[in-house]
Amino acid sequence: MARKTTSAEIEAVHAQSPGYVIAMLHKLFRERLAETLAGTDLHMGQVLLLATLQAQRALHGEATLTQTRLGQLTGIEKSSLVLMLDALEKQGWVERRRHPDDRRAHSVHLTDEGARRFEAVGKKLYVQQQKNLAPLSAAEQEELMALMNRLISHLRSI
Repeated sequence: MARKTTSAEIEAVHAQSPGYVIAMLHKLFRERLAETLAGTDLHMGQVLLLATLQAQRALHGEATLTQTRLGQLTGIEKSSLVLMLDALEKQGWVERRRHPDDRRAHSVHLTDEGARRFEAVGKKLYVQQQKNLAPLSAAEQEELMALMNRLISHLRSI
């Protein structure tokens, strides 16, 4: 009679696969961050959009960022992007304006109110992120970031 394989045995095999480990880490890390968003009416895709708009604002003030460029920077597909922006605009996080140099394009701006609200959300996400990374020392966190960014650069180049 064949012995039943346990979950622990399967996980031990999967734990040898970088793809599996990265996918599981992403899933668990994202789940913990998503739990932090309870009560904000935001989901992680919207947080990515808001964080990108916040970075744009910090780097370039009110320089224009088109919907197309926002999609490219975040990797969010066009139809999903439009739906997310519709919801964020309705809730006062962002506003879309006609692009000053291209009548066909819209620029997306983080509203002042959206920036204030996102700062509070960002603080909660940061605290949770630190909890997620708690088993690693500061040096290990830096090393992890360097290694992950090196892999990202490599994968973008091939």
